[in-house]
Amino acid sequence: MITIFNAAFIFLACRMPSPIRGFILRSVFQWDIHPSARIGLSLFVNSGHVELAADARIGHFTVFKDIRRLSLGNHTTIGNWNWLSSAPVIQGATCSITIGEHSSITSRHYIDATGGVDIGAFVTLAGHRGTVLSHQIDLAECRQQALPIRIGDYCLIGSDVRFVPGAAVGDYIQIAMGSVVVGHLSESYSLYGGVPARNLRAIPKSAAYFSRGTGAVR
Repeated sequence: MITIFNAAFIFLACRMPSPIRGFILRSVFQWDIHPSARIGLSLFVNSGHVELAADARIGHFTVFKDIRRLSLGNHTTIGNWNWLSSAPVIQGATCSITIGEHSSITSRHYIDATGGVDIGAFVTLAGHRGTVLSHQIDLAECRQQALPIRIGDYCLIGSDVRFVPGAAVGDYIQIAMGSVVVGHLSESYSLYGGVPARNLRAIPKSAAYFSRGTGAVR
């Protein structure tokens, strides 16, 4: 487990040339980092195991706090100025984030991984100020509870979208800007939007976003 005392060491290691940086993080902290993966000037505090597959990228000034397990697939990117944290003291907390291949989290988003966050392949968390929450107060029990978040494959999440604990999104779905995702949105090839998000219309299965072979949208 990485403590705040060696978080500064990791930050300094991230400033070194990539081959040296990868060697330090693999040998000292036993992280599973592919030689082609890259980590910018980011901060890891009280964090556990990190897995970065081939060509995975983490940008600058992103904070990872109390994340027990972080796994990024091939060609997956987390941008700049993001905040990913969890509350490990909550009962049932997994404090994990798993992101499939060719997915992208842009910049200035907040992800609470207490209940676990599972993001599929070819997903874009676009724009900024997206909020993913995976724990809440249970009024009936008067206690905190952790509930997982799941986003399927080939989803496009607009700017400023908020996920409530326990929310799930199926495959091939677009979430409109400013929406609040509650419950399970399951109808593929659909645009959901509103507060709470509801099915607004169908999206043609021929849309290029749903069949692209690389994660980046040019």
